[in-house]
Amino acid sequence: MENIIVATFTDEGKAIQALHKLSELDEEGDISVYHKVLIRKGANDAYEVLKDDHTNGWRTLTGVAFGGLIGAFGGPIGLAIGLYIGTVIGGVMDFTHYMFDQDFIETISKSIPSGSTSIIAEVDEDSSVFIDEYLKPLGALIWMLLTSHVITDIKQARQMLDFYRKRWIIEEFFRTLKSAGF
Repeated sequence: MENIIVATFTDEGKAIQALHKLSELDEEGDISVYHKVLIRKGANDAYEVLKDDHTNGWRTLTGVAFGGLIGAFGGPIGLAIGLYIGTVIGGVMDFTHYMFDQDFIETISKSIPSGSTSIIAEVDEDSSVFIDEYLKPLGALIWMLLTSHVITDIKQARQMLDFYRKRWIIEEFFRTLKSAGF
């Protein structure tokens, strides 16, 4: 299941270690990391992108490989057609898969405490155990947005973040009412 996770650290060195741990988990095949960004939020609430890694092109390459393999059974013409179709399908998959844009990073950074360093990553994982086991010992505060809505682009992801943020305002309002005896 694809998720966007945010892991926040008070120590920048630990955040860099965690970034390497995510890469290790990806290399071992425990998770797939499609895009990861390391940001630092200063005392003035401005953020700085320290590292931006994304995997562009692998879907196209996979499409070419599978298309060529299947097309090879049809001879030279089948190979050419398979390579073409595989390239087109892989290219479309790469094109439609979003990357974090500046607006999205800025929206996320509003929820990150000043003076901290965070990793924002799009991962595909079967279980959150791997990320929790590797990052929590480094002092990470990990959060992810879970929703029952289908999110297919960055605009919808931003909308879910806004809904989530508004939910907490409502929660705080009702908590205040309860504590006041209403």
